[in-house]
Amino acid sequence: MVRVSSKQELLNQLQTAIQHSILFETLLNSELAIDNNCSDSYDNDYEYDFARALAIMYLAVLSDRYSVERHLLSCRKDTILDRLDHYSEYNHKLYRGLVCMTPQAFEDLTLRLSSTDVFKNTRNYRRVQMQIAVGLYCLGRSGNGGGVRDAAFACGCSWGSVHLWTEKTIKALYEINTEVVTFATEDERAKASAWVKEKSGVEEWGRGWLVADGTHINLAWKPAMNAREHYSYKGDYTFNVALVFLPHSLRIVESVVGHPGSSHDSRVWASGQGIVAKPRLHLDEGEFVWVDSGFGYSSYSVSPYGNTFANQSRDIRFFNFSMSRIRVRAEHGIAYLKNRFQCLMGYRGNLYREEDHQKAAYAIQACIIAHTFASRYDRPDDVAEYLLETYSPEVVQDVTAELSSYQQATEGARVHRRENQVRYEQELARATEGMSQRQLATFRADAAHALREEMVTALFTSYSRRFEDTTAASRRRGRTEAGLESEQGRVARRNKARRAQRSQQAQQSQSQDAQ
Repeated sequence: MVRVSSKQELLNQLQTAIQHSILFETLLNSELAIDNNCSDSYDNDYEYDFARALAIMYLAVLSDRYSVERHLLSCRKDTILDRLDHYSEYNHKLYRGLVCMTPQAFEDLTLRLSSTDVFKNTRNYRRVQMQIAVGLYCLGRSGNGGGVRDAAFACGCSWGSVHLWTEKTIKALYEINTEVVTFATEDERAKASAWVKEKSGVEEWGRGWLVADGTHINLAWKPAMNAREHYSYKGDYTFNVALVFLPHSLRIVESVVGHPGSSHDSRVWASGQGIVAKPRLHLDEGEFVWVDSGFGYSSYSVSPYGNTFANQSRDIRFFNFSMSRIRVRAEHGIAYLKNRFQCLMGYRGNLYREEDHQKAAYAIQACIIAHTFASRYDRPDDVAEYLLETYSPEVVQDVTAELSSYQQATEGARVHRRENQVRYEQELARATEGMSQRQLATFRADAAHALREEMVTALFTSYSRRFEDTTAASRRRGRTEAGLESEQGRVARRNKARRAQRSQQAQQSQSQDAQ
């Protein structure tokens, strides 16, 4: 059944009434024409007047846009752009509260987005600023403040404009994705490596100058499509996102967006198109990424030991604790992102179709793009203001102490890494030729264990610390030295019992054959 508006329903009813009225009038006039002695009656005039009144009513409804009385809502006389003009001179904190970035960052971002395909046909630059300001305002809100009514009232625009302008802002931001979210430059590599060396006190740990972690983007309500896939182990409906940060500046250099909350971290990480797809294009020989234990094994990542093993061994607790001082920067970077664009704390979009899922992924990536762009203009005080919503002042002071800027990489370095990637792919293909999936998994795990063991040994050597309860063999198996010996004893006894059982079965079989 085709649904129509209340206005169209009324027009259809009036049209039917007019047709019936004309038909009745025609029949009445025919009957009166037979009787020549009769003159026009009052009823004939009444029917004609009624049909004419219906026609006038039909034209009136057709010319009006609404079929019911409209109540105009009160709105602000000043728009969000008027307040931005005022705050840019007198209060930068309130300015950031509206568009989630500094005045200079907003001006430069607006200028860049005005040349994208989304806004290039909008000639009035002031209107482009208004639309982008409304879009950034909505991306920076969550909870009750993220509703369309509240956003429309705060920005001084209509409800429909909130939807339309936010969508246009997201599309424009996604258009400059590859331009803004770029990998680390030569200057950043050196500074990040130096920061890791200083923070850990281990020279070899400087080879791991990237930190990666996953985070869940909560959905404000249960999705109508693929709800089970979005249900995460935390008990919420979420998207699972993987992010890679530079520890010294908290800048995002890679993101993997679009997986539902039930996807494991290792699956999300493995689907990335950057480091995982082409490691030697991004990392030099011997360099690696500090990752979470859920990211799986690879020859270019180092993860902590499991908590069960760490609770049994002082050696492993010391390694995990030392590593956490580096990896915690990923948590700081995630808080920096989510506290700026708080729509990531509760995405309010509806998920009815596949297009809605893609639209949600674009919105999340747009927040990452805008955050990366705006973070270039943030001073340490600006970063501290965002982090203070999650961490204590002491932690924030430590985080912002060594934030620095960066410079562009040289073309020679890019060419060198492209050659390294080609050589790496050739060597990997030769090393894994003819291997099954199980053998490939073992090959990757062996490389990851060897790299982690190298970092453990370097840590204990730098601190002149002796291993108390583990050996290289026990750490590889995730056991203490005593635990490994106990396990080996159990395995030996089990194997001995199995051999005895097989020998007994063979003797019984021989005796039965002899009989």
